[in-house]
Amino acid sequence: MKKQTKKKQKYMPYLIIGGTFFGFVIGSILISLYEGEFRYDGLIGGGLSCLILTVIVVIKQKRKNNNIPEVDERVKNNTIRFFFYVSQIFLGILFLSLGLISLTGVESIRLIYLWIFFFSYIAVAGIGSLIVRKV
Repeated sequence: MKKQTKKKQKYMPYLIIGGTFFGFVIGSILISLYEGEFRYDGLIGGGLSCLILTVIVVIKQKRKNNNIPEVDERVKNNTIRFFFYVSQIFLGILFLSLGLISLTGVESIRLIYLWIFFFSYIAVAGIGSLIVRKV
């Protein structure tokens, strides 16, 4: 039984990467059906990202030669708690700022400002999770 779980753990990243590439292919096909022409840029970008992820997984599996887990319960709990606080803080900032903007009489917001807010959330959460994981 334990041998099966080791095999599953070994091949699961490849299954996820394959599913991601399959999603890129299906997405490209759906876009081509909707727009009428097949666009290769999304498919090439998806294939390249899946290739890079595969190389990273292969290197990571070759380097790991002990049975010590990468994370324990404390690190997992700290990461979950960090993501909870960051998401709640960013949602609070979003609702407060949208409320203040609505009170000032502005009826439309440029979409670029929401994208900037969204990407700043991803950046803060990503960098913060790396820091929390190492502490």
